[in-house]
Amino acid sequence: MFLLFACLFLASCGFRPAGRITLAPPLHRMYLQAVDPYSTVAYNLRKDLAMYHISLAATKEEADTILVLDRDQSSQALIGISSTQQVSQYNLKTSIQFEILDKNGRLLVDTQTLSEERIMTIQSDQILGGSNEAELFYQQMRRNLAIAIINRLASKEITKTITDSFSTPKQSKMK
Repeated sequence: MFLLFACLFLASCGFRPAGRITLAPPLHRMYLQAVDPYSTVAYNLRKDLAMYHISLAATKEEADTILVLDRDQSSQALIGISSTQQVSQYNLKTSIQFEILDKNGRLLVDTQTLSEERIMTIQSDQILGGSNEAELFYQQMRRNLAIAIINRLASKEITKTITDSFSTPKQSKMK
């Protein structure tokens, strides 16, 4: 009975076991370089990669590849006000750019941009709560961006690009 209750509780809160992802072998020794290493996206990336049993290198020298997080930006724009000016709608947006380098700084994967948007409605009597709600939305969007980065790293396109970059034989210099 307890087991049934526990399963129902976990299912109701959205818990589901993580599936397996497959990253190109050079990404298993990856260094994370972020403008803000303590940002929500960087934190969630570290945590999620660890969940998939992928440990990040402590230094660039120990890594085969470098995941560079750049331009972690958020914005909000007023998109509508009700005729009574009691309700306002805002478009919240957050985006991040990333690229992958080899340990020598050679670009392996061109800059990729991922973004999330949400519409938030605020009643005029809930202005103070609106800023807290916006911050929660931004945190959720950044969490989703971390997952999207991992999914992108596991994509066939990036896997092929990385694998091909590391399997290309080094050409010897001829005299």
